[in-house]
Amino acid sequence: MKQLTVLAMLCYALSTAQINEDFSSKNLIHWQGDCANFTVNSAIQLQSNASAGGSSWIVRPYELSSSTYWELWMNMAFSPSTTNKIKVYLYADHAKIDSITKGFYFTVGESGTKDSYDFYLQRKGKADSLLISGVDGLAGTSNNKGRIKIEPFNASWIIYLDAKGGENFTVLDTLPQYFSGSAYFGIYCKYSASNAKKFFFDDITIDKFVKDTIVPKYGDIVISEIMADPELSIGLAEKEYVELYNASAFPINLKGWTLSVNGSKITFPKTMIAPHEFLVLYDIPALLNEGCEILLSSSKGDIIHSVSYSSEWYGDPFKAEGGWSLEIKDVAKPCLAGENWSASNAAIGGTPGKINSLYQNMTDDISPKIEYVTILDSNTVSLHFSELVYYNNQINLPIDSVFYNISPQAELKINLKENLLSYVVYTININASDCSGNSINGIFPFAMADSAAQNDIVINEILYNPKGDGSDFVEIYNRSNKFIDLSSLRFSSRDTKGFLTPATAVSTYPMLLFPGEYAAFTTNPENIIQQYPSHSERIFKVSSLPALNNDEGNIVLILPNGTVIDEFHYTEKMQDGLLNSTDGVSLERINPSNQSWHSAAESIGFATPGLQNSQFVDPQKVKNEFKLSYKIITPNQDGNKDFAEIIYQLEKPGYKATILIFDASGNKLKTLADNVLLATNGDFQWMGTTDSGELLPAGIYILYAEYFHPNGEVKHWKESLVLER
Repeated sequence: MKQLTVLAMLCYALSTAQINEDFSSKNLIHWQGDCANFTVNSAIQLQSNASAGGSSWIVRPYELSSSTYWELWMNMAFSPSTTNKIKVYLYADHAKIDSITKGFYFTVGESGTKDSYDFYLQRKGKADSLLISGVDGLAGTSNNKGRIKIEPFNASWIIYLDAKGGENFTVLDTLPQYFSGSAYFGIYCKYSASNAKKFFFDDITIDKFVKDTIVPKYGDIVISEIMADPELSIGLAEKEYVELYNASAFPINLKGWTLSVNGSKITFPKTMIAPHEFLVLYDIPALLNEGCEILLSSSKGDIIHSVSYSSEWYGDPFKAEGGWSLEIKDVAKPCLAGENWSASNAAIGGTPGKINSLYQNMTDDISPKIEYVTILDSNTVSLHFSELVYYNNQINLPIDSVFYNISPQAELKINLKENLLSYVVYTININASDCSGNSINGIFPFAMADSAAQNDIVINEILYNPKGDGSDFVEIYNRSNKFIDLSSLRFSSRDTKGFLTPATAVSTYPMLLFPGEYAAFTTNPENIIQQYPSHSERIFKVSSLPALNNDEGNIVLILPNGTVIDEFHYTEKMQDGLLNSTDGVSLERINPSNQSWHSAAESIGFATPGLQNSQFVDPQKVKNEFKLSYKIITPNQDGNKDFAEIIYQLEKPGYKATILIFDASGNKLKTLADNVLLATNGDFQWMGTTDSGELLPAGIYILYAEYFHPNGEVKHWKESLVLER
C-alpha cells in the first residue's frame, strides 16, 4: 500500500537509462525543471501544484533504442482547451523545452469539446507534423483519465490507448521509429489559475520492451494469512488483513489483479511483489468472522489462489474468539484446505509480513475424489471434487464439451452428447489430479434422482448414548428401488405435544442414496470413525441432529413440506438386558422390512454406522449353526490356512457365546470369546496359540462353543481340528 511522507520536491539532473516511476519514493530526485510546481499527493501520484496560472515543465533523461517501450497514466481533471492543455514528450533532444530541435510528443487541448490524443513529430525549422489524430471527444469531458502504451514492432511503434485510464487498450495507429540515442522524457502543462492543481500522472515506464512470457500459475501467489477477527487483540493493531506471499522464483506485478472477498472486489494498482516476499493488505472489506471465500485472480482472470476459510480452521475455541490470525502451514501446498491452516502461534496473535509461526512441510498423498454430481439439465452434469484438481482431458462418458481452465478447480461442468435416462446408473472415471500430483482413483456412479415416498428410506440404526464426550449418529437405509437425493430430506423430532421440531437438512448438496445403500450422519464424523474405526466410508457430517436423550427420544425423517418418510421412538429398555453398560452401544433394526430392534453386537464393536447391521437377519437365508472353514491349519505365515476360522449364522439377535480351545486331553488352552454378545452372523479366528501367546505344537485340538439366548435357549457346538507345523 502506498504511503506518503511530506518532503520538499527537489530536482536533480541524474542520468538514467530507463524510467520506472510510480512516485512511491515520494520525491522528484531524478527530474529536472519546474519541480516546485509539482507534488506527490496522498494517492502517491504526481500532481501539478502551481499557485497561479501559467505553465510548468519537468523532464528526465533516458536512453532511446529500437526496443524502447513507454507507458503512463494521466488525468486532466478539467475540460481541456488551448489555454489548459498538456504536451507529453516521449522523445526530446534537449532538457529545456525552448531548446528542443527534434521531438516526438502527444498533446491534449484544443477549442471545443472534440479534444483527443494527437501525436506530433517536431523538427527544427519545420512546422510540427500531425502523425495521429485521435478520435474526437476522447478527452472532451471535465475529468479525463487516460493510459498510453507504446510498444516496438518491426522498426515501428504501436500506439495503444485506454481513454478511461484502465488497461482495455485499443490501437490508435503505428508510427515509424524516428529517433534513437540519448533522450529526454518531458511533461509540459499549461493552465489557468483554476486548473493549476488539476494535472495528475502515475505509472510512468520507459524501459526495454520484453514480451511477457511469464504467465503466473496457480499457487505462485498464495493467500498466506488471514486476520478476520482482530478484536481482543493481544499485540497487533485491531485491523483486518490478508497477507499474500510470492511463492514463485520471479517478481510479479499485481497490476490489474483482483482480490475478491465474499463478493467484494479489490483491484490492485501497479504493485511489485518480489520472490519470497510478503504483501499485507489491511482494511479488507467483508472478511467474516465465521468464514468466507477469498479469491485472488490475475489481470487475465485466471484464479491464482482461493481460500474458503472457516472459523473451525482455528482448531482452538479460545483463539477463534478473536485477536488471532489464521496462518497457512505450507505455502507449497496451496490446494490443501483446512488441514493446511490453523490459528497462529505467534505471541502477538499473528505474523503479518513475516514467515508464519506454523511454517512446516505438509504431506499430501491423499487422492482426490468426486464427492457428488449435480445434474443441471437432461445432458449437462457438474462434478464436484473433494479438493481442487487439474482436469487432464479424459472422461469415460460420451462428451460433447467440458468447461475447464488452467487453474485447478473444485467443480467441472460437462455437456454430454446424449440425454440422461431415468433408472440408469452411469459411471464416471475421470483423468484428473490434485496440486500434489495425486490422481483420482475409482469409479463414481450417478443417476437421475427420484423423490422419496413414505418408507422408501428407513431409520436403520441410532446411537443416542455415546461413550464419554462422543457424538450421536443416525443411520438410514434405502429399501426402495429408487435413486433418492438426500438433500431433499430433513431430520426432525417430535416435541412433548407430538409436533415436529425445526428440521435440519440431511445433506447440503445433492447426495444420492442408491437402492440397498446405507448412510450414517453425525455432527462429528472423526469421533465416530475413531470409536468405530472399521466403518468410515459411509459416515457423513450433518450440521446438527435433534436432541437424542439417553433415556428415551425420537428421530423423524421428513420432506421439506413435513411429510413423514420414517420415524423411530426409542427407550433405553430396548437395549439387551444382559449388557453391563449401554454407553456407546447403538440400537439396530433387525431387518429394514420390520420394526424389531436390538443392541448392536459386542463382537462387531457395538455399532455398525454405514454398514449392514450386526443384528441383521434375513429369515429366508438363516441356518442356525457354527462351522469351521477348514479342518487343517498350517500357521506358518505363507498365506495359506494360517489360522482357524469359526463362522456362525444365527436365526435371531441376542445370543451370547463363550468359545474355548482344548487339547486332545481336555486341557483348556485358549479363550476366544467370553460371554460375548454376538452379531447374527460373523466369525472368530484362532492362530494356533495359547492365552499367553505361546505357539502350540502340531496335534489335534478341540474347538467348543456354548451360546445362549435370554429366552432360555442354550446351544453347544464342538469340532476337532488338526494343527500342522
